[in-house]
Amino acid sequence: MPTPTTVQPPIPPQPQPLKFKVDPRKEYVSGGYYSWLGTYYRALPQHIDDLTANYGYDLYERMLLDPVVSADFNLVKLAILAAGVTLISPITDEDDPDYDKAQEIQEFCQWNVDNLPVPFEQTLDALLDGMAFGHKVAELIWGDGDDDYKGKKVIKAIKVKAQRTTAFVVDVYFNIIGILGLLPGIGVSNLISSGLIGIPSTDPASVYGPINLLPREEKFMVFSFRTRDSDPRGTSILRPAYTPWWAKQMAIPEYQKYITQFAGPTLIGYTSPDSTALPVTDSDGNPIADTNGNTQFVTPEQVLLNALVSVRNGTALALPPGSKVEPLQVESVAGSPFLDAFSYYNTEITRALLGSTLATGEAKYQSKASSETHQDALDLLIARGKKTLEQCIRQDLLTHMVRMNYGDKAVKLTPKVSLTDTQPQDFAVNATAVGTLFSSGYLHDSQLPALDAKLGIPERDLEEIAQEQAEEEAKQQELLKQMQPNNPQAQANPQQAQTTGAQKPNGTTKQPVKPQPTGKAKVKPNGREDRDQNGKGSNKTA
Repeated sequence: MPTPTTVQPPIPPQPQPLKFKVDPRKEYVSGGYYSWLGTYYRALPQHIDDLTANYGYDLYERMLLDPVVSADFNLVKLAILAAGVTLISPITDEDDPDYDKAQEIQEFCQWNVDNLPVPFEQTLDALLDGMAFGHKVAELIWGDGDDDYKGKKVIKAIKVKAQRTTAFVVDVYFNIIGILGLLPGIGVSNLISSGLIGIPSTDPASVYGPINLLPREEKFMVFSFRTRDSDPRGTSILRPAYTPWWAKQMAIPEYQKYITQFAGPTLIGYTSPDSTALPVTDSDGNPIADTNGNTQFVTPEQVLLNALVSVRNGTALALPPGSKVEPLQVESVAGSPFLDAFSYYNTEITRALLGSTLATGEAKYQSKASSETHQDALDLLIARGKKTLEQCIRQDLLTHMVRMNYGDKAVKLTPKVSLTDTQPQDFAVNATAVGTLFSSGYLHDSQLPALDAKLGIPERDLEEIAQEQAEEEAKQQELLKQMQPNNPQAQANPQQAQTTGAQKPNGTTKQPVKPQPTGKAKVKPNGREDRDQNGKGSNKTA
C-alpha cells in the first residue's frame, strides 16, 4: 500500500508596503480641532484655557493681586531682566569679510533700542506678563532716522497692548495670518473674539480682510509662553497655582469671622437668684400688653442675654438688678488651623510657580544641599524665560530692523540677544572647581574669559597673559645659561649660583636649599618641627 503524501496549502500573497506620495514642503495635518474650517481663516478666542473660558480672561489678573503669587511671579521677571539686554554681533572673527558689516548692524540696533522714549527694559517687563497671561502683543511704531542714521527706518516706540484689544487670526494649521486689533472709533463688535473670517487662504492675492486685520510681520512683537499644539495664545504659568489660590480665597472670609469672634473676650452673664420676671416696655417705659390686654413679661435671663448681645467695645451696659458679668478670654493657639492652612496654600502656590519652595520661602528641617537643589530648579525656569524672550526680540524686532535697512541678504548678520546670567552662584564652589581644572592642566588660555564671567571677576587680557608667559620663559632660559659650568658669569659670582641652584654630576640642576625659619620647634604628628622666636627646638608634641 503506497504511503500517503501531505499536501501543503498554498501561501497567500503577502501585502506589499504602501507607498505614499506626499510633498514634504506641504503641511497636511490640521492644527487643534478646527479641521472642519477647511481653507478659511479663524479668529482665536481670547481665553487661553479652561479657567479663562469659564471664569473670564481676567482671572489671572485677579490672581496676581495675591501677595504670594505676585511676589513669586515678579521674582522671575526681575531675575530675567536684572542685567539688561546686550546685542552681540554674530561674527567675532575679524578676518571674516562680513565682520565690519555685522559690527555696523549691531551698533545700529543697539543704538535704536537704547534710545526709545520708554526704556527698553520697561517694555520687556510688560512683555513678560505674557508668562501669566499666555501671551503678550506689542505694536511696533516705525519712523525715519536722523543725524547719524538719516535715511534709515528706526523704531520710534514699542507699545504693549492689553489682552482684550487683540486677537490672533490663524489658518487651519494654526499658522498666524495676522492680528485683529481694536481700532479707535469702530467699536468692540469689530474685534471678533471667536469665529470665522470668510477669507480663502488658497488664493492670497484675493484676500480682502476686515479693516482691523493687521499683518504680524514688521508690525507686532508676539511673546508666547509655553505654546501647546502650535497655539500662539500660549499657556499661563499661574494655571497650576489656581487650586491653592482659590482655596486660600475661600478661607480668608472664614478667618475674618474667627478673628471677629475670638479676638476679644466673650462675656458670660449670671442672673441673681432672687430676680423675677420683668414687664416688657416700649421706648417710653410703658408696659406692653398682649392681644388679651395682659401685660407681657420677659425672664431675667432673656433680659441679660439681650444686653450682652448688644455689647460692643466701648459701649455702656445696663443689667437687671443682681446680675453679674465675667469675660471669657479665649487663649490664642500658636499655629491655629487657619494659619497652618494659609501656610500650606502659600507653599503650594510657590511650588506651582517656581517648581520649588526653599529657593524663596522659609525652610523647615532642610539642609543647605536641599536648598541648593531647589535653587537649581528656579534657575532652570529663569533660563527658560530668558531664552523665550531672546528669541522674541531677535525674530520679531531685530530681524525686521535689519531687513528694512540692509536687505534680505543681511538678515544672517542680525545681532544675537543676550540676557546675562544673573542667577546667584556659589563662588567658593565654582572657584574650587576652576582651580582644580587649572592645576590639572585641563584648561586652555582661550577658556579664561568665559571662566572670569562665570566667577564674576574682571576679564583677563589674553595678549597680556601671553606676553607675561613669554617674559617668564625668557627669564628661565637666562637662568639656565647662568647655571652652566663653563659660564664665566657663574664662576665670577658663585654666591648667585649657590642661591639659584648647583649642577649635579649627571648634568641635572640641584634645587636650592631653602633657609630654615627661626623659632622654637614643636614636633607635629608628621614629625616636622616648628621653632619659637629664640630659634630653639622642642620635642613637645602638638
